Amino acid sequence: MDEALRDANRCPLPLTEWAAVKNGLSQQRTDFEDPLLTTSCTFEYLFQQGSRPASEIAYSRSDYDGWKWWTTWHQCQKDTPVLEVAREIDAFQNALFQLPEFRNLDTLTRFCRGYAQPTSEPTEFNLYSETAHFYIWLRLVTRHRDYNAYVHYYLKG
Repeated sequence: MDEALRDANRCPLPLTEWAAVKNGLSQQRTDFEDPLLTTSCTFEYLFQQGSRPASEIAYSRSDYDGWKWWTTWHQCQKDTPVLEVAREIDAFQNALFQLPEFRNLDTLTRFCRGYAQPTSEPTEFNLYSETAHFYIWLRLVTRHRDYNAYVHYYLKG
């Protein structure tokens, strides 16, 4: 079944099932109980490289439709043996959307206003995290009928 049909049937293709991941994926497994989210970016130097850091492997775009989160994935480096640690990305992403702050757009908005790093736009916020292999930047947008969460994964050097 192609990705559009899977999405329409509310059964998106997990990142670990991507062909690029299935061919040559290491068997490392990483589980997250609760992702540590912070307002401090420890990897600002990555953004001095230009518009898109070379170490960005993938990012996701998610929106909340009033009932659930919908996510699409974007691979940033087609020629890299991408996501040898895709399970780590999936585990982080799944744990993120299980947090009570992501229960719906209202809880996300309250969380962002009280905790996240504000931007020049009053409905947009930043948070940061890390895993064993990735630096992670979360751009959170609290407007209705918009993409509400962009999660960027940068491979540690």
